[in-house]
Amino acid sequence: MVAFLQRFGKSIFLNGVESLRGKVSNRFFTVNAAGGKSNGPWNTYLNLLEKKPILTKAVTSGILTFTADIVCQLYQPSKSVRETLDEEKKTGFSAIQYQLQHLDYKRLGIFTSLGVFYIAPCLHFWYGFLMRAVTGLTIRATATRVFFDQSCFAPTFLAGLFSLGLILEGKSDQIKDKLMNELPPTVMMNWTVG
Repeated sequence: MVAFLQRFGKSIFLNGVESLRGKVSNRFFTVNAAGGKSNGPWNTYLNLLEKKPILTKAVTSGILTFTADIVCQLYQPSKSVRETLDEEKKTGFSAIQYQLQHLDYKRLGIFTSLGVFYIAPCLHFWYGFLMRAVTGLTIRATATRVFFDQSCFAPTFLAGLFSLGLILEGKSDQIKDKLMNELPPTVMMNWTVG
């Protein structure tokens, strides 16, 4: 999910909002061929990105992280939920219904909060800075941005994400261990995916 959000932020800063405006045109996403502003959810969203970029990105990130965590909890339920599903032999719709009734709302709130208050602002300011610091669309400029993104930003961003997550869970005493044990393999995995 973090990789998706990073790519989404990169596309907005690399291409600009205006380049996104003309990419979709059908009845749901109306695009005015004359170049004027038209109604429709996509153009409304793009207009909000122009007028209130941080707020719009924060809300978008909140929706994405909220949805992603629900999907993750349904796909990989907690041990207690799995045991109940096995004991009661719940399958199909009844299993999903049971899982929805037993979501970890604390986890859901933490992940959504991180999306709104940490992920979105960090990506907004980092990619804005990066595009101003390393200008151009040449291969060299792009490679330089990728280098700084992956070597400087990714490890710092992920360390902050891990730390804030543990603080919000009330487990700040585990930050050092998590950073020592899980940050290096996570950063290395990010390098292979990112």
